[in-house]
Amino acid sequence: MTLKLKIIRKIKNIYLITKTIFVKSFRKSDFSRWKDEDNLKSNWFLRTIIMSKYIKPNSNVLEFGAGKMILKDYLPEGCRYTPSDFVDRGQGTIVCDLNAKILPNFDKYDIIFFSGVLEYINDLEKVITHLSKFCNCFIISYSILELNRKNRRLHGWVNDFNEKELIEIFKKNGNKVSKTDRWGSQKIFVLNK
Repeated sequence: MTLKLKIIRKIKNIYLITKTIFVKSFRKSDFSRWKDEDNLKSNWFLRTIIMSKYIKPNSNVLEFGAGKMILKDYLPEGCRYTPSDFVDRGQGTIVCDLNAKILPNFDKYDIIFFSGVLEYINDLEKVITHLSKFCNCFIISYSILELNRKNRRLHGWVNDFNEKELIEIFKKNGNKVSKTDRWGSQKIFVLNK
């Protein structure tokens, strides 16, 4: 890599870290990043596909951070799918910013699904406490601190939970881990009431 490319990469990284610190400090969401579909990476689809195997047939599923709605194509038979994102992705998307001060109420769902979303939520405990009223099961992925200490702000992540702290947030709301899995350096959890 040439010196010029190294300098450009360094400047870009400084910008991304600074942007994340700003977003975190003001407890906002990074709308400019997520409204651009080019930032929805296709290599993330495998994580969603792996997580989908924990969904039981005939489940009513609400997916936050639905993006390109890959999950919809991998649901078991008889499932009903509702996408949610803070950008309208069409197909009945519930537009919801999980970093908003006030969160909306939802219908009841069997499963709330988070693939690669929780790291971007400023007040995760508030969000999980609120959403626990609307479901019996969470299926989530999370880049726990034990496996992902470096470059968290460079990735745009605004929180830093280890596995025990993350599980405790769900446990306070009556959820317990029933299954775990891995996708790269991320952990996958199925949490039931």
